[in-house]
Amino acid sequence: MIERLDDVLSEAICQRLIALHARQGDNVYRSQGSAIFCHVVADCERRATRLFPKESLVCETALLARLGVGGRHVKHADNCRLDGKPNHTPNRVVTAIYYLNSDCEGGEIAFENFNLTIKPQRGLLLMFPSDLEHRHEVLPVKAGTRYTAAIWFKRAFAPFFTQ
Repeated sequence: MIERLDDVLSEAICQRLIALHARQGDNVYRSQGSAIFCHVVADCERRATRLFPKESLVCETALLARLGVGGRHVKHADNCRLDGKPNHTPNRVVTAIYYLNSDCEGGEIAFENFNLTIKPQRGLLLMFPSDLEHRHEVLPVKAGTRYTAAIWFKRAFAPFFTQ
């Protein structure tokens, strides 16, 4: 299941997040971000909970990232290796990617199991399970810079006591 939500973030919010990245450098984590980034993450958590109602989700990691010309991410799954064995982030359940700009060439995300390739588009939010079935790659950026806010969710811990 790959959920695509267009125009989730306004141009103004996208520009503020890109400016935050420019001030703080690569891979700005939520803990280092501004109130606007924290608001975006909280809104994404609400959306993820609605789209994946069988899961009790909390944010595991959220970061602002950029890829310049030649930048890419090789084929991977977000919670396991390609052989199905656990990777360094096995607790990830749902992946969310906000695209902050449209003015780059390349940088598409491709899901091989779904024969689906999606071009970066400002304001677009993609959400999908972090599992092997949803392995994906980011194709090389050919021109410009690709900016994203990536958010990963894990299952919330069950309470120790029930009533």
